[in-house]
Amino acid sequence: MKKKTAIITFHCVPNYGAVLQAYALQTKLKEVSSEVGIVDYRPSRLTAEYKDISFYSIFSVAGSLWSLNSFRKKKKKFAQFENEYLDLIPCDERNGTVILKDATPDIVFLGSDQIWNPDITHGFDRVYFGDIIVNAPFRAASYAASIGKKNFTVEEKTGFAELIQKVEDVSVREKEAQIMIEQEFGKKVKVVVDPTILAGKMCFESLAKPVPYKKYLLFYSLTGMKESAAMADKVARYCGYKLVELSGRRKPYIVPQHTTIYDAGPIDFVSLFYNAEYIVTDSFHGTVFSLLFHKKFISLANKKRGGRITGLLEAVGLIHHCTDRFDREIVLEEIAWDEVDRKIEEMRAESIDYIMRVMGE
Repeated sequence: MKKKTAIITFHCVPNYGAVLQAYALQTKLKEVSSEVGIVDYRPSRLTAEYKDISFYSIFSVAGSLWSLNSFRKKKKKFAQFENEYLDLIPCDERNGTVILKDATPDIVFLGSDQIWNPDITHGFDRVYFGDIIVNAPFRAASYAASIGKKNFTVEEKTGFAELIQKVEDVSVREKEAQIMIEQEFGKKVKVVVDPTILAGKMCFESLAKPVPYKKYLLFYSLTGMKESAAMADKVARYCGYKLVELSGRRKPYIVPQHTTIYDAGPIDFVSLFYNAEYIVTDSFHGTVFSLLFHKKFISLANKKRGGRITGLLEAVGLIHHCTDRFDREIVLEEIAWDEVDRKIEEMRAESIDYIMRVMGE
């Protein structure tokens, strides 16, 4: 008999990767569950970063006011996506404890995203380790959870050692996290693919809509690296494409001369990737969607946080497309997508096996 499942993850912030990975895991679990929902947990520690006005300094206040119109439009689109596409499970929060009154899941999946990064959650959040109150017993399992850092402080190690014991089945999205948890905390850990890869192309192409641009190169940067912008400009000029930038940041005082979009929602994100002729990105999810939609692309990896991009491209045999050096042969290469798809399917199959084992299938 199929089991009821719930997901606890970052789903309530205007971040493309966070919302789309939540939607992807929900979609995939619907194939093997009798019921699926995302626990509507909205910790202020997480949402505070996305307030309309930042009062950190006089400059942040001024910047917030300058970008307020486009930022509010963006948040409205995220709220619309959430209402239409995410099946949310109501919960009560009392003194830091989350209580599910009506839902009684058999299994609670924790993740994906950096739910175990204490720098993001301002210390470990017990809810993201399955420490919630439910009217019936359930099994806690992580799916592609991320720590987001290579080392813990002594205090963090103590806290993690206690909390990880609550998670019966552990899977992460980075090899480094697997090694650290197995060696330092004695838990068996599986590395699985990000939910966007798990759900695959079919999950997202139905969301894509027409866009008002023809023959364009999409530039999507999260790091703000000058090398990324320079590469996008060079490739667009060389190939004769219009340069369109999808920005994950708020509108700056000085905007680029090329077309830049600051108010895109999740549907816009998918649509811009789906309709592009070419992609230049320094984002992991930007790289994922380039692969899923079979787009010619160049990825640039941040030295501190680019491990996921290089790991993915090594796995699919396209590591030479991760470069900050303009190379005509790489730019124009006709990618053997059948082979890429085969390698992705192998990774996806192992991840599905993990889910089915957790569910007792």
